Amino acid sequence: MELLCCKIGDGSKALFWLDNWSGRGSGPLKDLFPALFYNERNKWCVVKDRVIYGLPYDINWQWKQPPWHPTIFHMISQCKQLISPITLQIERDKWVWGATNPIEFSVGSVRALIEERLLPYDNFKIPWIKWVPLKVNVFAWREGLDRIPSKDCLIKRGISINSMCSFCSVHSESSVHLLLRCGIASSVWDKVFM
Repeated sequence: MELLCCKIGDGSKALFWLDNWSGRGSGPLKDLFPALFYNERNKWCVVKDRVIYGLPYDINWQWKQPPWHPTIFHMISQCKQLISPITLQIERDKWVWGATNPIEFSVGSVRALIEERLLPYDNFKIPWIKWVPLKVNVFAWREGLDRIPSKDCLIKRGISINSMCSFCSVHSESSVHLLLRCGIASSVWDKVFM
């Protein structure tokens, strides 16, 4: 699912083939029409290079070689139909976040959408503390999701290794053991909080 898409204004920022801009969460045109993308002369062109201002159905194609096969003509027709609701405007292109209720892109909106749709736990909220360094916040968040690459997690992912803790060699190395219960970790925490 493509969550970040460009709402077309003047078509000067969104890449015609490579960006998600055609609407309805369809993704980049290169993925929808790979044969047309292959035949494109300028794969890095922007929307305003292809869509003619004020004309929703006319596209300024630039092919390496003229299309000749009925399947290609059918793909061209499908592509035109997909982008037919798009007309160039005077305003600038705007990146929006979210497929169903798009809102203007911001870091806060990304975080809200991640919490709403992508986190596996219904009641889990990211404990973000602004004065703590970013990498510490990310580490704590990953630990809360049990995504630290401890030996237990690596074994769950199919990697064949010894599961014993690298520090104490007594218990299985889980993220909780590694950060809290291991004797080495306990002595570090004791020194931190003395």
